Amino acid sequence: MTSVTEYSKIKENSISDLGSVTLKQGIKFKKYQSKIAKSVESKNLLFEGFEGLQGNLSNGATTTSDALQKTKSLISQTDNTVSSQIQELNALQNKFKTILAQYNNSNTSLIDSTKTYLKSVGMSDSKNKNVYVNSVANNVKDNYIGCYTDTNNRAMNGTSSMSGQYVSYDQCKQSAIDGAFKYFGLQDFRSENQSGWCATSNDLNATKQYGESFNYNEKALWASNTNGEGNSAELTASGSLIVKDSTGKVLFQTPTVASCVESYGVTQGGDSWGNDIAYFSGSDVNPQYCQDKCTSDYNCAGFAMNSDTNTECWIKSDVSNVQSNNSRNTYKRVLTKDARGLCQFSLVLQGDGNMCIYQNSVSNAVWATMTNGKQQASNPNWIARNGKYGVEMLTTNQVLMSGEFIGSTDGSLKLVMQSDGNLVLYTSNPQSTCIKGNNGNMYGANFSNAVYELDKVGIPGDLGKVGYVDDDSKLSEYPTSMFSIDKTTNMPIINNNNSCAKNVDTIDTINWDAYAKTGVPMSQNTVCGLEKATQNENINRDAIRMQLAAIADEIVNKITYLESLNLDLNNQMGIDKTVLDANLKKYQAISKQYNQYKASDAMNINGILTDSSIVVLQENYSYLFWSILAIAVVVITINSIKK
Repeated sequence: MTSVTEYSKIKENSISDLGSVTLKQGIKFKKYQSKIAKSVESKNLLFEGFEGLQGNLSNGATTTSDALQKTKSLISQTDNTVSSQIQELNALQNKFKTILAQYNNSNTSLIDSTKTYLKSVGMSDSKNKNVYVNSVANNVKDNYIGCYTDTNNRAMNGTSSMSGQYVSYDQCKQSAIDGAFKYFGLQDFRSENQSGWCATSNDLNATKQYGESFNYNEKALWASNTNGEGNSAELTASGSLIVKDSTGKVLFQTPTVASCVESYGVTQGGDSWGNDIAYFSGSDVNPQYCQDKCTSDYNCAGFAMNSDTNTECWIKSDVSNVQSNNSRNTYKRVLTKDARGLCQFSLVLQGDGNMCIYQNSVSNAVWATMTNGKQQASNPNWIARNGKYGVEMLTTNQVLMSGEFIGSTDGSLKLVMQSDGNLVLYTSNPQSTCIKGNNGNMYGANFSNAVYELDKVGIPGDLGKVGYVDDDSKLSEYPTSMFSIDKTTNMPIINNNNSCAKNVDTIDTINWDAYAKTGVPMSQNTVCGLEKATQNENINRDAIRMQLAAIADEIVNKITYLESLNLDLNNQMGIDKTVLDANLKKYQAISKQYNQYKASDAMNINGILTDSSIVVLQENYSYLFWSILAIAVVVITINSIKK
């Protein structure tokens, strides 16, 4: 007898046979029923003593009466059992009908789920696929960020495959990408093959630590136009910026402040000067020399010069007794030390490009170069702290010797006493040491990096990984045991569940990292795509299918049992049971086909659509019982005769 378990294996393509068999069987029985009725009518069996049974006297009956008694005996034996079995078959019929409706509903639900899944997936190529990480980063863009100084203690110390080698721009960039470096630079440009010394880094602060790399082209804004070795520059107590030679001779002088140094012509004659403190003469003596002595070494009221020779001076302690003659006709009065606080001067290199001399405060300018607005870029070597006094100014009596300078706060100005004797105010006109190659890319000079920044950095540790992207765009990684690399194509061959895709897309490590991860590795039992999406519906439908198989099994058992009960009766009445046997074989074939059903056949769309042919049963299920009803009609007819 067919088991319930075997029914769960019935193939989808056998379901259509069930409807065909039942329909043919019903039609055949109707014809057979009509034939029996005509035969009974023609032979007048009801009134002629069942003469139609005489053909079966060979079964042991010697007369018509004996045959009739035998028939009645057989009817008596089977009457109650057949009635009971028919009731049970009716109950099975109703149960079969109910479960069949459930099956049809589950099949509809499965089809709906399939349509929903196909609609959600659509033409998307971002789901239900395998991915293989074969590159660190793809489509990486770079941006030139500047030219920076380098030293033997390298600013960019990354260890990419091309670091420290002379390579092309593209090679250096690719080595930075493959090594997961954010920055790369090229220096010591070689124009003959458009290459440079490659450097990489992930530390921008370290890359810039030595500052921008420039050739600082000095541009003169103002000059004293003096020359000679040993010259020096000084800001005097009278508010004047002077340049003098090594003998003290003033070669250049800005205007003095009248309120701090006054000159008077002396008209009184006489050879004697009163109240002399000191007398100086010689080739190095000049008015400035004499004034400096008066200011720094003596508490004098003034000094007098021999204006004819300018080589003699008298330091005076009392200006009230001044006398002079034609050879002593110049007198200069110097403020006393107590009054000198009113004449404090400063020469300032301003941020606006101007160089000014101020008296007492920056609000009282007494002289300026008028170079404001002409300053250019900053030179870090010129900033004030690098100058002689560490500030952006000179104050009274401060001196710049040959080679010494002061710089502005921002380094855009420098006042230097040059070795050639010229005092010059410079601004900087820097030019980057990086130049553009023939290919449009930037390269640095020796010890200057043309630095580029990459827009993304990959993760080399993810190279070679393989994963599956599911309906939710989540990634599950394959263990290495589930794939191998084809040596010809360098692509993975994946050994996964048949419900999962086999094709593989290549991605970079950045895309791999961007996927949400399931945290569960792939396995041979992992189902994918349509099978996963319809898993619950398939489980429900299979459960109902097993119930249908079980009821079909019961029906076959009932038919077989009824046939055994009525076999003698059928023989006695001469009924041809060929049709019944044939029908029984049909149902047994159906039962066998159900038992051979493979669950995997329903996992594809063709199986689902084929399965829908079982709907035919819903229209024709009543024909399942024609054979049974045929037996019942015969029994009832004979019962009527018996009575």
